[in-house]
Amino acid sequence: MYNYTPTGVYSAKALADEEREDRKKDKENRIFETERYFSQLTNNIVRENSNIKPARLKEFYDQIIKGEGELLLLNNEIKQIYVKLLNFQVPKKGIDRLKEINGSMQYIRGNDEKQSKLVNMDYFSVRIDKMPTFSYQTADAGMLFKKIRDNFLTLSKGKVTFESNCKSSTINGNWEFLPYPPNYKNELNIWEKQLGFSIFIIKAGGGFKETIGGDHGAVLESEISQNSWIFTTIFTPKSGTQPFSGHRQFGIHQDKDGNYRFFTRAIDRIWPSEMILYLKDKECTIKDYLIIADATWHNLIKNVSQFINDNYGKTTIMPEEKKRIDFNVFFSKFRSQKPVTFVGNVEQFKE
Repeated sequence: MYNYTPTGVYSAKALADEEREDRKKDKENRIFETERYFSQLTNNIVRENSNIKPARLKEFYDQIIKGEGELLLLNNEIKQIYVKLLNFQVPKKGIDRLKEINGSMQYIRGNDEKQSKLVNMDYFSVRIDKMPTFSYQTADAGMLFKKIRDNFLTLSKGKVTFESNCKSSTINGNWEFLPYPPNYKNELNIWEKQLGFSIFIIKAGGGFKETIGGDHGAVLESEISQNSWIFTTIFTPKSGTQPFSGHRQFGIHQDKDGNYRFFTRAIDRIWPSEMILYLKDKECTIKDYLIIADATWHNLIKNVSQFINDNYGKTTIMPEEKKRIDFNVFFSKFRSQKPVTFVGNVEQFKE
């Protein structure tokens, strides 16, 4: 191995240093050979199937062979709809509407020190086993969608009581969607006529019964289609930051068995208000916000179910689906350079 034998007081150190250097070079050579072998394999695989992306193969190679990165499985846990919502871009008309109220977009990315590390991806739904009847007419999917929109402000209103994760206190939370002031009638008219880009403030009350009130928010109706719409979170002078940053879609679609469902689903991150962050620990506050959020959408689905049943229909509330993972990992893997300008209604069960 060596061309000489060191002598003297530093001989042991010199031997150790040379052994470490040899091990380092040997390791580098092995990695080089492995990388070259990987390139050969990749070329062979891509030749057989041109749709396979070498970059994605490299990700899995680094994770499995070199132990680098975090493996993020797509499969059925993260559906394509969430990737589309991640890359959804609000149209210029929506941005222009925000200028009217001195508002601005509240993006899902940025301000990591204030937002949650985890991104929430959820899906709440109620299956319609029998269509309801309105004015002696059995509804189809389009009519039911319109009826739910017409009654959304009532159906979405709710409250929840639970023990806080931050301290020994009971939270009595409540929420209500209201047309953004002061032009209530104008916003409601835009909403009811499905013109798109209506703005709502979300009044939140209760909070800790011995301390503070709720964390208000606001949303922009950033997309409207024949059977779905999207709310996008915004900052406004009257609401401040929105407790969740991202996009939430509502609508009616058919499941894999052909049954219609009313649903809501979202990709968003928690963004507590400055005051709440100041008063309580961020991580336990995030847990409280998730409890309130889950209660909000469970309440909506429960109320829609009751609304359909009260009008001679029949429903089944379906199990909730929730996935919460590291946002930056998700963003780095699924962020597209080409933004999505229209989401539409993508079936939750579409392969």
